[in-house]
Amino acid sequence: MTTLEQALCRWLDGGVSPYHTVAMAAEELQKAGFTGLALGGDFPVKKGGRYFVENGTNLVAFTVGESASAFRIAAAHTDWPCLRIKPEPEIVSGGCCKLNVEPYGGAIYNTWLDRPLSLAGVVLVRTADPMRPERRLVAWDRPLLTIPNVAIHMNREVNKGVPTKANVDLFPLCATAAKEFEKNGWLTGKLAEKLNVPAQDILSFELCAYCHEPAQLVGDGQVEERHRQRALARGPGRASDGAVADGVLPFASPYPLRGAGEGRAAVEADLGRARPGYIGEPMHTQPPS
Repeated sequence: MTTLEQALCRWLDGGVSPYHTVAMAAEELQKAGFTGLALGGDFPVKKGGRYFVENGTNLVAFTVGESASAFRIAAAHTDWPCLRIKPEPEIVSGGCCKLNVEPYGGAIYNTWLDRPLSLAGVVLVRTADPMRPERRLVAWDRPLLTIPNVAIHMNREVNKGVPTKANVDLFPLCATAAKEFEKNGWLTGKLAEKLNVPAQDILSFELCAYCHEPAQLVGDGQVEERHRQRALARGPGRASDGAVADGVLPFASPYPLRGAGEGRAAVEADLGRARPGYIGEPMHTQPPS
């Protein structure tokens, strides 16, 4: 593989959740000389500066041109179709413990079957300040789950296009559990063990299942969104045109806890604070040359 292809595979292997993807992008931007800004305050930007701001699943990076009068913007998603883990997800059935999940995005259900799956995302952990829990990334580097097909003699029609039902067929198996009480706190216990904290300090989580197989190059195929994410994380650091302000917006869609209109307003607010002298004026975009 070429150096670019190897770098893309490392990006695919590391971006196991939207939170991890944004964290990787932020790290790459910092290496390129970008400064992180806090969401809660003004943006002390200067001409010629490089900055980014993120809130976990969304990231806006920008450079400030010497005489910027417009924005040149590129964007990509940090999310993808997946199985999100519900709160208190453990279910016991047939002597096994399963996790209750919610399909997110346009997932193709049967592609999740018979694969080694793991979990990744973010956890809020109790701190000494009850108003300021700690946000910690978490991911397992080994398979924890699987969604098995049943044997052919239990589903003779499987090769004739049998539909996969999300609320029946997509519950990943995680452990054996003969009794209902044996499932209690399985996931919280796993999180506490992984993060080395007491189970009672786990306040909440946002986790998704991901396929625990390394990225591989097959033929001449393309991986669009994740390729865009990496390109956007690297692009601003190579910008040299001082006539415009370059904006890069890897973002999850929809914005967490926001409607689409509010999400657009948030982006406009971030870019507006990137150009304090232009707040209140309409933003103009420059089409690509």
